[in-house]
Amino acid sequence: MMKNKKRLFEFLTIFTAVVGTMVGAGIYVKNDNGNGHVLGNVQNPIMAIILWGIMAVVLVFTIIVFLEIASSTTKDGNGTLANWARKFWNRRIASGVSIFFTFIYLPMNYAFFSTLIVQYLMQAAGVELNLTQKYILYLIVPAIFILFMGAINSYARTVGKHIQIFGTFFKFIPLFLVFVAFIVPDTTWGVLFGTHQDIGTGNSWSTSFENLNGVKVLSGFAPILFAFNGFIYAANMQSETEHRDVVAKGILFGVLFTGIFYVLIAFALFTGSKDGSVVSFFTYLFSGFNDLATVSSTTKNMAVLFSNLILVSVTFLGVNSYTLTGTNNIYTDTQKGILWSNSKFIRRAHAGMIQAGIGLIYLFVWIPVSLAKGQQPGYMLDQMSNFGATICFTIYTMLVVLAMVNRKTNKVEVSKMKNGLFWISAIIATTMLSLIIAFQIYDYFSSSEIIKPIMAGVVLGVFVVVWITNEILICKKPINLEQIELLKIKSEAKESIIIKRRRKEVK
Repeated sequence: MMKNKKRLFEFLTIFTAVVGTMVGAGIYVKNDNGNGHVLGNVQNPIMAIILWGIMAVVLVFTIIVFLEIASSTTKDGNGTLANWARKFWNRRIASGVSIFFTFIYLPMNYAFFSTLIVQYLMQAAGVELNLTQKYILYLIVPAIFILFMGAINSYARTVGKHIQIFGTFFKFIPLFLVFVAFIVPDTTWGVLFGTHQDIGTGNSWSTSFENLNGVKVLSGFAPILFAFNGFIYAANMQSETEHRDVVAKGILFGVLFTGIFYVLIAFALFTGSKDGSVVSFFTYLFSGFNDLATVSSTTKNMAVLFSNLILVSVTFLGVNSYTLTGTNNIYTDTQKGILWSNSKFIRRAHAGMIQAGIGLIYLFVWIPVSLAKGQQPGYMLDQMSNFGATICFTIYTMLVVLAMVNRKTNKVEVSKMKNGLFWISAIIATTMLSLIIAFQIYDYFSSSEIIKPIMAGVVLGVFVVVWITNEILICKKPINLEQIELLKIKSEAKESIIIKRRRKEVK
């Protein structure tokens, strides 16, 4: 009985980590008509819904291949992307993968979600800040969130896991309310019911396909990539999972659930809101499903308050999810000799706080850049999250290709699935992702908004510098894996003694 409960808890932890990471900023923040968001890029809600569906199908094919990839680490338990890259390719590539996630993408998302928490709190309170106040508030409060959640998921991981499980179910309640739009559609202002223009952004859209082109369609995938990204981060919790077979099942069910949910919720938001946003839908809901032109200011204020408080909880769970799964990166990859650690054992708690500290750097760099451009404080983090997600999917595609190569070389021992299912899934995933990724990279570096390619170049430059440094250190002072393992055993034994001592004191 206890064994089944532990298995269920571990499955729910993985499942909710996947769903909690994927269902959040994607549909709440990236679906609307804002710059760099789905409707804002595609300018056609029908095509936007189709793109959500296409990406869901592509991701299911991708995860089918990843189930075989993940089976390579069920014995050693270090199911990180970097460790898979080491097994299927080599250590140098693995180090590059680990450095990207450890030093760039994950801490960048710590900063992004923490910034959104403050933004939605200010919108809920209806407070307008001057420039100085923005600098002070957005540099201090998000930093506190990053350090606070980093500490919880470093030193009290069970708390973080319970927050994620219960919080994930909680945040679906308001999203399920959005399905009311299927019953009472907004035929006056609804995105799907005519041609409109958003006064705030100046972006217009139409349900007509006459002005649709390949550039608009492919650009719509950028925010969707970010929305669907995160499914694989739960795999790096394999190292702390007793029943490691539940990891693949949790990821698969999480992806299937999220894919179907995203398509339905995007359709509902375009049916029951004026710009594809959650805030707009709740304005319509609170108005008693009346014409939005006649809605009172009180109703609008209540909708803004309610929806922004929901967004606060969602982005808070985003920070928790990323700090929960991201904590393992340095911890596991140093033990495999992927990241240089001077042959010292780095505890999971210390690894989490190191990564949280890196998140502060992104916060302190990109908030001032965004404000200097006259944008929202989190604007550059928002734009760079799309670019980062593109690089993530480049890595996923690389691993899918390596899994196909492994079918021929048998370099890595895996639990092979049926040939037909594997090859169909791998070929479709590789073809579609390669097309989407190639356009996103071209579009980003050819952007007329010059700051975007500059910042992307800076990020890639940081990556190269850190990777070269890591390689030099490994060459000068090779990693002693046996010493790390010995130090790990001593550390765990010491922690075990401390825990037993505390239990006796409690008794």
